[in-house]
Amino acid sequence: MKRKMVLLIKNHKILTAEIVIIFIAIIVLIILGILGVFNSNTIETNEQEKTNILNLSITADENWTEDSTPAIVHIKGNCEDIKEIDFYHAVMPENTKTTVSDLVEVLTGKYEISVIPPINKDGSTYKTNGVITVDTTIETGENVLVDIILEYVKVEDVKDEELKEIVSQIQTATEKGDESLEGEIGKNILNKMQININNNTNITDETKQETSNIIEESNTVSNSETTSNDNKSNVDNTSKDSESSTSNSGNNESSHIHTWVDHTATRWVSNIVTVVDKPAQTINGARLYTKNADGTWTANGETYWFENGFTIDDFKNILKDKVKNEGYIGNYQNVTKTVPAVTHTEDQGYNETYVDYQYCSVCGQKR
Repeated sequence: MKRKMVLLIKNHKILTAEIVIIFIAIIVLIILGILGVFNSNTIETNEQEKTNILNLSITADENWTEDSTPAIVHIKGNCEDIKEIDFYHAVMPENTKTTVSDLVEVLTGKYEISVIPPINKDGSTYKTNGVITVDTTIETGENVLVDIILEYVKVEDVKDEELKEIVSQIQTATEKGDESLEGEIGKNILNKMQININNNTNITDETKQETSNIIEESNTVSNSETTSNDNKSNVDNTSKDSESSTSNSGNNESSHIHTWVDHTATRWVSNIVTVVDKPAQTINGARLYTKNADGTWTANGETYWFENGFTIDDFKNILKDKVKNEGYIGNYQNVTKTVPAVTHTEDQGYNETYVDYQYCSVCGQKR
C-alpha cells in the first residue's frame, strides 16, 4: 500500500497534503478493523478451549493390588461441543491403598463416565456404580471429583459372561486409550488379565481360550503397526529384516526376543473314596424258649431285637403276658446280631491347574 502511495505521489505532484492525510486515515481504519476481528476471534477461541481437571477417585478393597489389572475409566463427551471426545484412562492400583485418585485434563463440557472393573490375581472382580454424568461447566473450581465405587465379587460368584464382557472392554480400551494404556503398558495389562483369569478355577476353558485368542490378536495387530512404521522410517533396514525373515521362515522365528508366558488349563484329578453314611452296629436281642414233647425247653423260639424304638422294657411286658396267659417259663436267651455299615462311593477329586503350553506375549507364537 505504501509503494502504491509513493508512486501516486511521484506521478501526480498536484496531490495536496489533505489527500495524503485521507489515504493514511483510511489505511489506519482498515488496520484497526482487521485487528479488532482478530482479537474477537482469539477471545472466542480461548473461551472454547477452556479446560477442567477430572479427579478420578477409585474406591475398591484390599483385594485390588498391584497384581490386579487397573480400573479403566471411559470418558465420553455428552454435549455438542465435545461429542468427538471418547477415550480411556487407566487408574493403577496401589497395594497400601483402597482408594486411588488420578487427574485427567479435559475440555469444559458434559461427560458420561463409566469404568471397566479390575480383575484381581485370583480371578475375582468387581461391580461398578454404573454411568456417571459430569457437567464441568457448572463447577466453580478447576478440580471436578468423579467418585467411583467398586463392589467386590468373590471368585466363586464370577460368571463366564461377565469376564468375557470385561475382556472385550479391556481390548477396546487398549486400542482407544490415552498414554496410560499405550504400547508396552497396554500389553502388560492384557497379559496380566489373562494370567488372573486363568487363576480362577471356576471359569471354563472356553473362556480362558477366548481370552488367549484376543491377546494374540491384539499382539499381532500391534506388531503389524510397528513393522509398518519401521518400514516407512528406514527402507534399507526393512530390506535387511526381510532377508532375515526369509532365512528364518523355516523355524517361524522373528527378529524380536520372545517373552514366554505360561498358558494354564485345568483338569480333574479323580479320587474315588467310600463314604460311610451309617456305621456298622451290634444289635442286642432276646430269644424265647419252646417246650419240647418230653417237657424240656429249648432256646429256639421267637427273637425280639432291641432296635427301631423297641426296648427291653417292651420285651419284658410281652414276656409277662406270655407267662400269665400261655404258661411260659419266663426265661429267655440273650443274643446279638451285626448290622453292616451303609456306604456309598463318590469322587472326591480336585481341579488341578497345569501349564499346557507357553506363548510369546509379543507375537503370540506358541511352544
